[in-house]
Amino acid sequence: MRELFLRGFLHTAVGKYSRFAITLLVAAILSRLLTPMDYGTVALVSVIAAFADVLVDAGLGPAVIQNKTLDADDNTAIFWFSAALSAVVALVFGACGWLLELFYGGAVYREVTWLLAGSVFTYGLSIVPRALLTKEKNFRDVNLILVAGSFAGGAVGVTTALLGVGVFALPLQSITSGLVSLGLYFARSPLRVRRLWSLGAVRKVWGFASWQWAFSLVNYFTRNLDSLLVGKLLGPTALGHYNKSYNLMMQPNQLLMGVILPVMHPILSDYQNDVATVRRAFLRIVRVLGLVGLPLSVFCALSSREIIFSLYGDQWGDAVFPFSVLAWSIWAQMTLSPAGAVYMARGRTRAFFLVGLGSGAFIIAMLCVGLAWGGIDQVAIALTIAFTAQWPVLYAVMAHLVLESTLREIVRQLCRPALVALISAMPLLALNWLLPDWNVFACLGIKLATWGLFYLAGAVLLREHRVILDLLRKPGPDRIAP
Repeated sequence: MRELFLRGFLHTAVGKYSRFAITLLVAAILSRLLTPMDYGTVALVSVIAAFADVLVDAGLGPAVIQNKTLDADDNTAIFWFSAALSAVVALVFGACGWLLELFYGGAVYREVTWLLAGSVFTYGLSIVPRALLTKEKNFRDVNLILVAGSFAGGAVGVTTALLGVGVFALPLQSITSGLVSLGLYFARSPLRVRRLWSLGAVRKVWGFASWQWAFSLVNYFTRNLDSLLVGKLLGPTALGHYNKSYNLMMQPNQLLMGVILPVMHPILSDYQNDVATVRRAFLRIVRVLGLVGLPLSVFCALSSREIIFSLYGDQWGDAVFPFSVLAWSIWAQMTLSPAGAVYMARGRTRAFFLVGLGSGAFIIAMLCVGLAWGGIDQVAIALTIAFTAQWPVLYAVMAHLVLESTLREIVRQLCRPALVALISAMPLLALNWLLPDWNVFACLGIKLATWGLFYLAGAVLLREHRVILDLLRKPGPDRIAP
């Protein structure tokens, strides 16, 4: 298992960070070629496209990974079921373009919707071949494919934006990425497509998949209702600024958990009946995530202006305050992220859904409070309170239901990382008062260097650097670093 974790983390890290670099470069270019209105328009349609992706997924990907009894015929039958579902959902989604045109005004919404319908269909076709590669723990091929898709999509997005297609550069980027990835998944996957239709194979995985699907639907509304309501009540320009701040806040979590989560479920599913092994792995991962997430929350919150202006330019000034507030929740979202993989690895998707339902209701309630209170600044404050306040409740429930542990054992993993974060915050507070309002790149460089030095000093002083060193020496869940 140790070798699997190490190999999985390595391949996934290389793939994830390569894609992040491509995405960041493309976003930096497109943010200067397109307007906040363009981004807001696509963001509105993308919210519906994300819902279509959830419908298409149907929990089948994780279910194929979790079920160890499926044979080649079962995989083929599940693929055809997924393909049929994808075609229906893509057509219905495309037709929704007329409703968006009526609701928001403007033919551009209908045109962008039909373009993204192609992306929804290709995503659905890739679910089973990608799940089979992941089930084989072939993390190298999965990540090479994702990098190739991101590169091709980014190239098309930038090229079409330079050619003057405007807002359509964004959906064309998505379609290209999906098509390239799909072709490579079929080339590398063990799936052999032939004419075979059987609902018996779907029934084998439906007990697991249905609850996973239900959770994904709840999570979709929890994570995307804000964009729908902000776009309708505050307008596409405000939505463009809000989405920039929210998406940037999510980047650290996606970067780190995009490395850990794809590896956790396939490997820990082999130990689904060994709660002690799963618990040790989980606690160790939470310790590492706390050591990264807590200090990073501090840095992003206290350097929000420099980060936004350096990455996207000064036309995104209205995104600075929402990002500075949302950044305080980075640690909570990062340390909560492994929960899903643990629920799935233990086969407890029903409990996962019920917990997600309660969490989603609380977040939506706080979103409504923020919208009633004011604009995107108030929405950011309300959501940050929600993300942080639910943390102890969700982990208390999971510790009892899944890990046969206690909340205290989880909190104990974050005590020293919190002190490291406090040490790294002190110089940033001083620099915010001392540094003049000058070149944002220089200010960001000074802050990053100073924060990094104090972070390393705090980690060494509290002996938390051993957590990372121990992880590199002995990957996997065999023991928790002291």
